[in-house]
Amino acid sequence: MCAVETRNEILKKPLLTPDDIKVLFDCKHDMAYRYIEMINQWLRENGRTPLCGARKNDRKRVRTVDYLDFAGLPRELMI
Repeated sequence: MCAVETRNEILKKPLLTPDDIKVLFDCKHDMAYRYIEMINQWLRENGRTPLCGARKNDRKRVRTVDYLDFAGLPRELMI
């Protein structure tokens, strides 16, 4: 896992990119894309709408709040 300071800086962003997910999960770039797909699938299964369509790279990003809910972390980490 990454250092607490690094994690806190990443979680202040409104959207997470594969590079951010790579740091948070300590994985390779291709696995970060898989994690984003897993988060989006989890959102669909729980009746929530994943980020998609508005911009070109939206399928390659995930909202920070959605990541926190997926990981079971408190939303206070975004502050």
